[in-house]
Amino acid sequence: MTTDAAAAVGRICVVGSLNLDGTYDVPELPAAGVTVHAAGFLRSPGGKGANQAVAAARLGAAVQLIGAVGRDAAADSVLRAVEADGVDVSAIVRTDEPTGEAIILVDGAGENVIVVSGGANLALTPDAVDRAADGPRVVVTGFEVADAVVEAAARLAQTAGALLVLNPSPVRRLRPTMLAPRSLLVVNEGELVMLAAGAAATPHALAPASDALGGSDLVVTRGARGALAYDATTGETFDVAAPVVEAVDTSGCGDAFTGALVASLARGASLREAAENAADVGAFAATRRGTQSSYPTSAELADWRAARAAAAGPRVAAMPEGADQAL
Repeated sequence: MTTDAAAAVGRICVVGSLNLDGTYDVPELPAAGVTVHAAGFLRSPGGKGANQAVAAARLGAAVQLIGAVGRDAAADSVLRAVEADGVDVSAIVRTDEPTGEAIILVDGAGENVIVVSGGANLALTPDAVDRAADGPRVVVTGFEVADAVVEAAARLAQTAGALLVLNPSPVRRLRPTMLAPRSLLVVNEGELVMLAAGAAATPHALAPASDALGGSDLVVTRGARGALAYDATTGETFDVAAPVVEAVDTSGCGDAFTGALVASLARGASLREAAENAADVGAFAATRRGTQSSYPTSAELADWRAARAAAAGPRVAAMPEGADQAL
């Protein structure tokens, strides 16, 4: 656990999943009953919690990850990966369930479909959150862990006076006990519809959607159309453009976005500033294969921005609409 007082300022606690991903490159995403041949295969660490933790840590944030893995070789692999990026893994729990896994199919346009087997992630219990966390500024959680664990993360945020960032994916019913006094929901358009009684991702719809979701701030990702954000304190709604790049693999772009968003917020950035930075990081991730392996460091992001400013030429959208259900 991080003990340095300076590092604790702006500290982020991520309560979420760790998976071992298997990514298959396919010519097209198969329809029901259709078999396709994969042109390539990549085994890599993943899981929304681990992805978001790594994305934030690579941008210089002090991050603790609370989650669960099995007692298998997959666990060793995913733990080595997040620890190598400076994420505090001292609160990770070992269980008798197998480490979570995800199968990802990516087509030639970078679009994907993902199937997740929760495994040990679903064995994580609230007491792991209660025991391990230590005064974070931002608490991040999502729906690849049990409801009771999400509720424990919300209680942690309330006790610490921290901002709770909830990425409710895969989407399911949102309970009031899953929110804290200061909450930010990061959702895609489909998730917003399901959580806020059919609310559309349009500027005039976000204020009533926020009211229906406990008065939370909102960031709604919209694929190639970027993101739409609502600040419940100021009542401001604003658009964030999606940078246009040549997409290689959009899996994990949503987690890159969320990790970068919370890294900026933990440093005291405004919601607008944080969302603009997150959009750049999500676009950068789309230019590389894999999930965590695609996330930039601060130096890489700065170089990328400089190169984009100096370059010109046709490109395709970074995050095709519907390409990544984490968006």
